[in-house]
Amino acid sequence: LIHFYKRFVDFQRDYQNILNVIMEHEMRDLRSQMLKTDEMGIFRTVLFYCSLILVLPLTAFFTTKSFVFEYMLGQQATIGTNIVSAVVAVITLHLALGLFIYRAF
Repeated sequence: LIHFYKRFVDFQRDYQNILNVIMEHEMRDLRSQMLKTDEMGIFRTVLFYCSLILVLPLTAFFTTKSFVFEYMLGQQATIGTNIVSAVVAVITLHLALGLFIYRAF
C-alpha cells in the first residue's frame, strides 16, 4: 500500500509538472498572438512616410521655384530664389519627419 501511495504521489507530481509546461507554452503562444501585429499594415505605413519624406520636399522645392517665383512673381531663377526654395523644402522635410516620428510613437 505504501508503494502504491508513493507511485501515486510521483504520478501526481509528474502530471502537475506536465500541466505546468503545457500551460506555460499556451500562455506564451497567447502572448505572442496578442503582440502579433499586422506586418503588411506596418510596411504600408512606413512606405507611405518614406515616400512622403522623399517626394514632398522635392515637390515643394520645384513648386516654389517654378510656380511661385517664375510663374506668379515673374522672377528669373537666381541664387536667392533657389535658397528660398531650399528653405521651403527643408521645412516640409521637417514636417514630414515630424509626422513620421509622431506616428511611430
